[in-house]
Amino acid sequence: MRRLLALGIVLALASPAMAAPRVPPPELVGLSLGMPDHEVRVRLERLGTMTEMQPEGGERKQIWRLRHKRYGTLNLRLNRALELQWCTAYARRGRVRYTDLGDTTAARKAGRFIWVWNVPAAAGRASYQVTARGTDPVFASSVALSASLTRPPGAEPSAAPADSIR
Repeated sequence: MRRLLALGIVLALASPAMAAPRVPPPELVGLSLGMPDHEVRVRLERLGTMTEMQPEGGERKQIWRLRHKRYGTLNLRLNRALELQWCTAYARRGRVRYTDLGDTTAARKAGRFIWVWNVPAAAGRASYQVTARGTDPVFASSVALSASLTRPPGAEPSAAPADSIR
């Protein structure tokens, strides 16, 4: 009897309902935040062609036309160190479900069809944010990968006189 009870507890704990919610991966079309420019270029040249590059005071914005089954266009920004700062992929119509990205119950709903996943840092990986937007309740129009924009608990914006409006 005790063995059956123990087996029942183990099975209940291992059930999918008890598993942690699935969050989006820390990459988008093979790109990860902090990836150097040459790696970004190598990966994207396999998927498409750069259509535009705009320098912005030491930073660079790029627009890529993709040959990808799910995404047609990708915008990205490289920081001053020429590392990937953020990227946004624009989905082909009806190809990217919000639920394909992650468990929407684990996301914050920021608008009618906007879901934001803030994924905390873990095992040598920085925290990050994935934002999916659309005009449809099922399919996303765009997916953005960026550094997490939420503040850690207890961290408040500076109220120093230099930061205040005079």
